Amino acid sequence: MKSQPTSPLVETTIDALEFSKRDAPLQTLYAFNKRCQAFFEDPEATLHYGVIECINSYKSVRLVFNRFEQEERLFVTESNLRFDPTTTPCEISHARQSALYSLIFIEGESFYTTSKQLLDRSAELFGALFSRKWGPGSTFAQFAGQFDSIVQAKHLTTEPNLRVLVTELKKFIVDYRNSFIEHRGEFGRGRGIKWGSAGGVRISWHHKSTDAGDIETEPPAKLLGYVQEYLVDFVEFLDANLGKSPFPKKA
Repeated sequence: MKSQPTSPLVETTIDALEFSKRDAPLQTLYAFNKRCQAFFEDPEATLHYGVIECINSYKSVRLVFNRFEQEERLFVTESNLRFDPTTTPCEISHARQSALYSLIFIEGESFYTTSKQLLDRSAELFGALFSRKWGPGSTFAQFAGQFDSIVQAKHLTTEPNLRVLVTELKKFIVDYRNSFIEHRGEFGRGRGIKWGSAGGVRISWHHKSTDAGDIETEPPAKLLGYVQEYLVDFVEFLDANLGKSPFPKKA
């Protein structure tokens, strides 16, 4: 009997499972969820769902980043061909390049949107754990702005690196997304993507202008590293202060 080919969906699912086993932020969040279940009385599963929201948001960030990375490589390769004088118009179509260019815009903006959502979810988890109410707007922006006062008022233990990451992520992701992607004040400024024939094609997410008040960001790969580092440090921060949470504890 002829063997059936493996479903691409099954292969993708197995790859995703193996990836989750090796991903430090995911494993940190899963382990933290188990500790909360063992430590707190949570009949409505508030903390459980708070952690799951962080997990799902992080998975979305990784998914968008992986798509973006593939499309970025395609765009650079095909753009380099266009700058090659031996390449004929028939070898690469303008429509194909335009499609890739648009895809990168979409994926780049999606990356910032899903990353901001993840950061907001982490602030909401903190709020649930330490009975902190947030106002309208980005909860992470409020968390970042009140971080020092909250830590002092609640006598929480924290490492200096977490404070740095919170400040950087607010600037590079939340502020950039809000001020430059979502609510751009000027037209005709571009969205941070640049390329040129001199020295080959490159894609830069540093927005440069004559306005000193403009918010700069970093390439998605670097931002993803910041987000991953933040998630691990953030969970360690929550873990170190579980005993100070007003959430009811198990006997």
